Amino acid sequence: MTSNLWLKFINRLPFNSEIIGSPRGVYPSTLNWVKSCHPQPPRLRPTYHTVQPSTPIHRTRPPKSVNPQIFAPFNQNSQVNFPETFVVTIPQGRAWSDCTIITHNDYLLADVSNAYVPVEQHPVFKKWKLRPARYFHGKLAVLAVLSGDHNYYHWMFDVLPRLHLLATQGITITDVDYFFMNRCQFPFQTEMLAMLGIPLDRVIECTTQSHVKAEQLIVPSLPGTLFDVPLWACDFLRKTFLIDRNVHPQNTPKRIYINRADASYRKLVNELEVIAYLSKLGFESVSLRSMSVAAQIELFAGAEVIVSPHGAGLTNIIFCQPETKVIELFSAHYLKPYYWFLSNHIPLDYYGVVGQPMIADDHGPTVATYQQDFYIDLKELSQTLQLATGGTDHGYP
Repeated sequence: MTSNLWLKFINRLPFNSEIIGSPRGVYPSTLNWVKSCHPQPPRLRPTYHTVQPSTPIHRTRPPKSVNPQIFAPFNQNSQVNFPETFVVTIPQGRAWSDCTIITHNDYLLADVSNAYVPVEQHPVFKKWKLRPARYFHGKLAVLAVLSGDHNYYHWMFDVLPRLHLLATQGITITDVDYFFMNRCQFPFQTEMLAMLGIPLDRVIECTTQSHVKAEQLIVPSLPGTLFDVPLWACDFLRKTFLIDRNVHPQNTPKRIYINRADASYRKLVNELEVIAYLSKLGFESVSLRSMSVAAQIELFAGAEVIVSPHGAGLTNIIFCQPETKVIELFSAHYLKPYYWFLSNHIPLDYYGVVGQPMIADDHGPTVATYQQDFYIDLKELSQTLQLATGGTDHGYP
């Protein structure tokens, strides 16, 4: 019997996926699943609280460039409708892997179980047996998301804002017994948890095979859509890490270039040339990897002009002062509008420069578009700086 036929056979058996097989089905909407649970005994009835209704956003500040037609795809994202946000409590609910929510009656909740594939292709449906669930008495809040274990952007914008959703329902950090979170393997994660007052001994770190069950599984909705951050999440992060901490930068450079010297891919091949040019204009090249989060916040809060290749380091523009000038450097094969989205929220004065990708030859390995190194034309960078600052000292022969 092939593996697919074996899995189909197992899933026909009258067992919960906690014993064998995969979940019995999918609810695209958590709210619809909650409504279906009214016949359940009181001890198994979930609760659902709306935080914000579905909210439309219109981005009124288009990206600027000496070649503005390059950013035509960005303008297709000038309007977006953010989904409703909510907090659901699931008695005897389960969480599998880094963001898969399974109800007590064995249904996957699609809108709080993000994946990079359509829900019907979700990895959990390819499992004929899950690892036995680890049980937790009390309240376990799920904050884990895809890529939250290593990516600063996803940690900042997908993991942390879920704490705000909990707070809107009066659920404080002290009210939660355990937090189901991505593996905290980098200093920025432990530093930010300390800032938030979340002790590590209450963090249950997840892996791709984690399987937990709780007396009360508390699940805040995902903040927004993949790679698109709502305004309320930005406001929460700025208030928590910038305003409440009363950050007032002193002796930080006004002009900074965020280098990718430590990056393993999507490197700027003429970065040394770019740094030499920018240094003549008063820019300081900085590497964020060696800096604490507190130092990064202060650096960006004090900057007036920021130049950076596309990368997670630009997550920190969330801490810039309004109208800070941000110039993002792209590969023509990897134009992503994530930081333009953020710039509209604060708002920032956003510009883009598009360079040429360096593609492996026919005999070399295939390189994914998001990994390709690229080259920036210094003349175009100079013209963009002049456009941004109105100066006349940016000429490059």
